[in-house]
Amino acid sequence: MSPAEAYRVGTQAFSAGQFDVALRHLRTIPQAQALHLAAVSAQKLDQLDIAADLFRGALKLGPSDPNILNPELLFMLGRTHLEQNKVESAEQLFASSFSRAPTDYALRNLANLYWMQGATEKFTALIDHAPAGLRHAAIRLVIESGDV
Repeated sequence: MSPAEAYRVGTQAFSAGQFDVALRHLRTIPQAQALHLAAVSAQKLDQLDIAADLFRGALKLGPSDPNILNPELLFMLGRTHLEQNKVESAEQLFASSFSRAPTDYALRNLANLYWMQGATEKFTALIDHAPAGLRHAAIRLVIESGDV
């Protein structure tokens, strides 16, 4: 099967939620976007070691590609590391995701990790120094944590 055909079959399978088929086809293509989709497929199949390797492969092939090196991919790799109990690595990836795109979503992920770790000083510092546009999200996190 040609790489173009493997990509077509893999992306169709991914869209249909057939992650085993998507993984089988997309992981064979030495292209950053294909490896990214393969990594997400592996993550959905709870194949976390494979997912982490594929995420890293996508980053190596597309280190400056904004479609690859983006906050979402950093978050997903961080989540994979967290599920593997690689907490320090997950924290670094979540922090990098937040620094690249300080969104409500990224703030919540990093704050939740700090809260789960019991790192209340980091949690409080993150909330206290949240960008102005994220103040409401930060306040919601404090209320949800019960720390009011």
